[in-house]
Amino acid sequence: MRKDLEGYFNFVLFNQLETLEAIYEIYKNVPDRGSHDELYNDELNTFMMGRAAEKRREILETLERLEKGSFGVCNVCGEKIDLNMLQKKPTACFCVSCFDQQERTGKKGLGELLEMF
Repeated sequence: MRKDLEGYFNFVLFNQLETLEAIYEIYKNVPDRGSHDELYNDELNTFMMGRAAEKRREILETLERLEKGSFGVCNVCGEKIDLNMLQKKPTACFCVSCFDQQERTGKKGLGELLEMF
């Protein structure tokens, strides 16, 4: 992979991870407001904590790919992922062609790439 950019992506991913962990702590400690707000707050907290946990998992998997030397390589076809895609979403693990193919066939598990478009 493009070694000169790995340090940059490593830095970006660690910053995202720290931010997510801070957000997780905030939502974990939101006090109950009582009455009708309580259900809404519980649902919001559950959603936000789940979203933060999912993003954390994506970041940790990407950091592992960086360490193993497979960062920037499509998980499906093994081709290099376009640098523009990685700059928009460093956790991308599919090239545009494979992402499009997965979307056309209706396969699940690729929702994280939708965020970048």
